Amino acid sequence: MITEIRMIAFSPEALVEAVRLFGQSNHDRFFTQVREAYVQPGSPPVVVAEVCGDDSDATDTIEFTPAETAAFLILLCRRQRIPLPHQAEKSLRLVGGDLCLVVTRQSFPCRSPDEAEMPELEPAADLESPDGG
Repeated sequence: MITEIRMIAFSPEALVEAVRLFGQSNHDRFFTQVREAYVQPGSPPVVVAEVCGDDSDATDTIEFTPAETAAFLILLCRRQRIPLPHQAEKSLRLVGGDLCLVVTRQSFPCRSPDEAEMPELEPAADLESPDGG
């Protein structure tokens, strides 16, 4: 088995943009302005944002679930044309103060030589070795 692991780190500015996009696209949690977004350490880390609507100075504090956080990070990746494998496992991790989306994909199951279908090779009788023999 081959395992591919990628980490995509989001700066505080990228996190604010991801939360803003989520608010615009989610009818249950609609907001247009994100004043601040930060990450609380934990396993998994928790994103908290100060948000408000169009014509309001009043802010609300929203704590996002891991599923919502993954959703808005994936949404931002799509908007930025960062490819993400659909079948990959995705998790959240805090690394050096930045929130990271960890993408893990397992593929290409390795087979033992006995199981692998090896192509038939032609006899090497008329081939010379590199040393001329």
